[in-house]
Amino acid sequence: DAFKDAQIEITVVTGALDEKLNEHGYIVPGLGDAGDRLYGVV
Repeated sequence: DAFKDAQIEITVVTGALDEKLNEHGYIVPGLGDAGDRLYGVV
C-alpha cells in the first residue's frame, strides 16, 4: 500500500533458488514441471 499511496511507478522483481530437483527434473517441493507452468501446458 505504501508504494501505491506514494504514486511512484516502479517494477518489483523477486526471485528464489530451489534446493533440488527430483529424479524427473521437477522442482521439489512444490511447483512441479516449471516448463509446463511457464508455457501453459497444464
